[in-house]
Amino acid sequence: MVELGGFGGVFVVIIIGILMLFSNFIIIKNFQSYFETIELISIQQTSSPCVISGYFYNNSLLFINITMQGVKGIPIRNLNFSDVFVTYRFQGKLISIKIDSWSPIRVFVNEKEGDIINPININDWSGIWDPGETLEFMISLPYPSDDSRLFFLMVMPDGGMCSWNL
Repeated sequence: MVELGGFGGVFVVIIIGILMLFSNFIIIKNFQSYFETIELISIQQTSSPCVISGYFYNNSLLFINITMQGVKGIPIRNLNFSDVFVTYRFQGKLISIKIDSWSPIRVFVNEKEGDIINPININDWSGIWDPGETLEFMISLPYPSDDSRLFFLMVMPDGGMCSWNL
């Protein structure tokens, strides 16, 4: 075995210490970069709702079925922060208005009422509107529509949106 002099042993210990510091620094920077990337992806990702059908019940009541697509769901309690707009004819004039009187009334999965994953309780505004689930919304128009034509737009709180022409 080779013996190192006093300075040789100290030199080896210093080199090993420096290598350990640099390797830990690199590992920490990689983890930091990884977590920043994950955070950026989650911030950029929005929900993907899509209107699949809708109909007038009478001239003032509209029902819209919207299916959540993509990979991101949205908590039902956050739907209160959504904006709903409609454009339609009232007394021969075209009006565009933000609707305050709307609410989800039923949830469907594969055309069957109810869901199992993160179940939605509409009365308590709890659960998560997961991809693949369809919510039926009831929208009360402030003024009766002259005909059955209407443009609908809903903007979710995370930036996702859907629109539809009836």
